[in-house]
Amino acid sequence: MQRVRIWQGVGGAIVATALMPALLATSAPAFQATNRGTSPRTKTAQSPRTDGVNSPLTTSSSVAQVLERHPARLGTSFVPVSRARRIQVPKPVRPNVVMPRRVTAADSFVNVSLLTPIPVPRAGVSASLFSRSRILIPAIGLDRPVYEGIAQNVINAGVAHWPGTAMPGGLGNVVLAGHRSTYQRPFHDIANVHPGDQIIFETTNGWRYVYRIDRQFVVANTAMWIKDQHAGHTVTIFTCHPIGSSRERLVTVGTLVRSEPLA
Repeated sequence: MQRVRIWQGVGGAIVATALMPALLATSAPAFQATNRGTSPRTKTAQSPRTDGVNSPLTTSSSVAQVLERHPARLGTSFVPVSRARRIQVPKPVRPNVVMPRRVTAADSFVNVSLLTPIPVPRAGVSASLFSRSRILIPAIGLDRPVYEGIAQNVINAGVAHWPGTAMPGGLGNVVLAGHRSTYQRPFHDIANVHPGDQIIFETTNGWRYVYRIDRQFVVANTAMWIKDQHAGHTVTIFTCHPIGSSRERLVTVGTLVRSEPLA
C-alpha cells in the first residue's frame, strides 16, 4: 500500500511538471493585471490610448487632442484643429478703381461710344440745313460744308453726313454722301484720288482732323453695310457710279492719322 502511494506521488509530480507551462500561460494576463492593480475585465474595456501619434484614434476629438499635444511631429507650419477653427482670415477686398479718361478740348465734339445709323428717310421727307464742319480734299480741290442728315434735300445741297455715324474725329465710321454729276456734284472728281491722299475736316469747335485715304472700290447701290460702325476712326464717302448713273456706288475709305487744334 505504501509502495502504491509512492508511485502516485511520483506520477502526480510528473503530470504537474508537464502541465506547468500551460498553466502559467493561461494565468499570465490575470497575474500581470493583478500586479498593476487592474482586473482583466477593466483592461479590455479601456479605450485606446490617445496621447501619441502612433496610438489608435477613434474620434475627431481625440485627433484634435493628439495634434495639439504633438504639433512638432507634423511640421512647424501645422496649426492644431481646435485652433484653426478660431482663426478668421479676412477676405481680400478689391479696390474700386476707376481709371480716368483722357480729356481734351475736342472731346465735347467727339463720340465716346459707337452710335447707330438712322434708317434711310422716306421719299419726300425733308430736313433743315445746318453744318458742324467743312470737308477738304486737296488732291481734287474740294472745300465744302458738311450738312447733317441724309434726306434728299440735304444730299442735293452738297456733302451730307449720315446721322448716327461717327462725327469727324470720333470713334467709329464717319459716313458721307453726295452727288457726282447732278446738283452741287461735290464728288464729281472723287475717282481721281489715290491711297495716301488726305481728307480733312475742320469743325466749328476749332479742331482739324486729317484722314489718309486707304482704298477705293465699287459696290451695288443696295450695299448698305458701308455705313456700319466699328471700333476705330475711319471715314467712308460714297457717291453714284458711273457718272450719270445711280446703278452702283463708288466708295472711298480713309483712316484718321492726325488731330490738331485750328490755329
